[in-house]
Order: sequence, then structure tokens, then C-alpha cells
Amino acid sequence: MLSNTTAGTSLKAAATATVADSGSSRVRSSGSSGTLTSTVHSARLLKGLIRATVVRAHISGSSNGTTHSFSDGSTFIGLTVRGVHVSAHPNTVIKLGFAALYLHRQIRTSRSLTVRMIELAVRGPNVYGLKTGTDIQVGVTHLGFRR
Repeated sequence: MLSNTTAGTSLKAAATATVADSGSSRVRSSGSSGTLTSTVHSARLLKGLIRATVVRAHISGSSNGTTHSFSDGSTFIGLTVRGVHVSAHPNTVIKLGFAALYLHRQIRTSRSLTVRMIELAVRGPNVYGLKTGTDIQVGVTHLGFRR
């Protein structure tokens, strides 16, 4: 099992939160499995433009060497964008003018699953001082199998 806890993570004035990550894996002759969780409490991005009480990226998967399967149990609690409550289904995209906001983004391949619960891709000038091309990701998990 792995774990990581970071209190008060901050990217200048762009984001603040408390983060706890954990994971476990099992390898046997019949196959392997894993579970990963990233839990973010009190997420506040861009001076409160995006807020969430809890952001939880939670994925698990298994492989028998030939077939790979994944599940995604990720959730938001108290997610707001521009002060409005948002219910984000997987791969929700909100255009903010200066950026694309991806919520519960799932990136799948035949051998892996990546979940980025909040991803802000800055596309142009903004009042937050973020350079075009900046990509902010909150609540990220990735699980993959070699074969």
C-alpha cells in the first residue's frame, strides 16, 4: 500500500487544498489488480471560481494478462463553478472563455485508465496570471497494466 498526504497544497494563487493519496496492488500468478484513490478536501481554484468540498478520484482494475478491466467510483461533493452547483458526469467540459474546464475526465486505453477530476487547460490571457498552455490537474489517478 502506498500513501501520500499534503496539507495546504498551493500553486501561487491558482489553487489551495488538502490532499491525501493511497493505493494498493496485488500480483499473483493468475493476474494482478490495483486500487488508487486521491482525495482532495477544500479545493479552491482561481480565487474561488472553482470550488469543491471534496474531490475524490477512485479507480480500480484487474488483469489476467490478456483481459483488463477497470472501474471508476470517483465523486465530487459540493462542486461549484462561478458560484453555481455543478453535477459533473464523466468527461464534462465547461468553456470558461480563457480556459477549458474538464470535470471527471476519463482517459482510457486498452491497458489503462486515468481519471482527472478537475483539469483546467488555459487557452488564452486571463486575470489570474496563468500563462497560455498551463494545465492544472486536481484529483488525479492512473492505473495501468503492462500486459
